[in-house]
Parts: sequence; structure tokens; C-alpha cells
Amino acid sequence: MKVGIVAKLDDHADLRMVGKVMDLLRGEEILLEPRLARRLGRRPGNLGSLGDSDAVVTVGGDGTVLLAQRLAPKAPILGINLGRRGFLAEVQPKEAVRALKLLRAGKLQTSERQRLSAEADGKALPEALNDVVICSGNPGKTATLIVSVDGREAMNVRCDGI
Repeated sequence: MKVGIVAKLDDHADLRMVGKVMDLLRGEEILLEPRLARRLGRRPGNLGSLGDSDAVVTVGGDGTVLLAQRLAPKAPILGINLGRRGFLAEVQPKEAVRALKLLRAGKLQTSERQRLSAEADGKALPEALNDVVICSGNPGKTATLIVSVDGREAMNVRCDGI
């Protein structure tokens, strides 16, 4: 199994948890997000290879899950929550060993999350997991924004962001 790991880098607790995750995944092909690999003095997986992961384990909070989703949009994500919210990173540290064992055994229950699609100036933006922010590139300048839901216009408004 190819397992990507993405982690928050500014806290020693996160890096200690990454070490535990790597120990528990010994024998699997581990692909590290490049900044994390540099921090650990290890060989990274490249960003393209993270997208080929069979699963991605995140260590941090919901922001780390959102980063992993951008790096590996098709891979299931197991989020170990060392952040504050835990809406997306649902696995608490004390549950990590059990969750990783289930992941390795192919028995970890997954849940599908809907994604948002958006476009700006006719260009598709990357799919988003929980929100999309569109605003003017110049602070205080307004723009006309049209919001559609399932192809039907829901809002047409002139504002500085939405």
C-alpha cells in the first residue's frame, strides 16, 4: 500500500505523532509531503506521487486535511486531530493506533464528503472540500459575482467578496 503523510510542521507534538505513524506503517510504501520530508531529513515523495497514494494520513488539524485534499484529491484521508476543531480530522490521538491498524487491514470505514466546484473568469478552480472564497484582487474594489447551485443561479450580487 502507498500511504502519503502530510503534517503540520510547527509543533513538536505533530512531528512526534508523525514518527509514531511511520513506525505503525513500517513495511508500507510511505510518501512524505516534501516540506515534511525536509523537516525530518528523509526522502520525500513528489507531489505527483502523493496523488497516487492509496491513502493519506494527516497529522494536524482540519487545515492539514484541506492541504492533503489539494495534494491528493482522489485519495481517502485519515486525519489524526492535533488541532482545535476536528471537523475533518476526526481521529483523536488515542485512537490513532487502532485507526492505522484498520487502514493497513483495509477495514477502515470511510465516509464520502461532497466537494464544491467553482470557477472564476470562466476558469475552473480546484475542487474544494469545505468552502470557496472569491474576492477582488484589489482590497475595497467590488466585482459582480454569480453563485449557482447545481447549475441554477442562486445569487447575482456586486460585492468585494463572497
